Amino acid sequence: MVLELIHEQQKTNPSLLFAYGKIEEAKLANELQKINYKFPNELIGFWKEFGGGDLFETETILSPFPIANEFIYDIQTINQFHYSIGLDKNYIIFQENGSQMTAFDKQTNALVVLSKEDYSIENKFDNFENWFDYFWKVNS
Repeated sequence: MVLELIHEQQKTNPSLLFAYGKIEEAKLANELQKINYKFPNELIGFWKEFGGGDLFETETILSPFPIANEFIYDIQTINQFHYSIGLDKNYIIFQENGSQMTAFDKQTNALVVLSKEDYSIENKFDNFENWFDYFWKVNS
């Protein structure tokens, strides 16, 4: 559903997504194994197809890993930064914008929208599709 929606919308709005670039499946699997969290298939599909990127010019879906000589936002770097300034290591951030970020709660697998100011939970979703549906409606 996620990929289909993005591809469909790109037909009429080519600037909808600035993608980092496709990621080879074996490379992605190897990098995700280092993170040690089972991400939902929809997000893995997004990474395979786009590698991460900016949606709606303001919303960044983080890359699953840093890329040498490229200035892109990735899960490993962003999470290490936030852990160093107080984010509970129970969360793993995969999306951010100017004032919020979305993370997986490693204990419950819920998706939580966190304030960047104090890491308080502003919203919560049971699964990736529900979060993406909300995310899409808020930004469209």
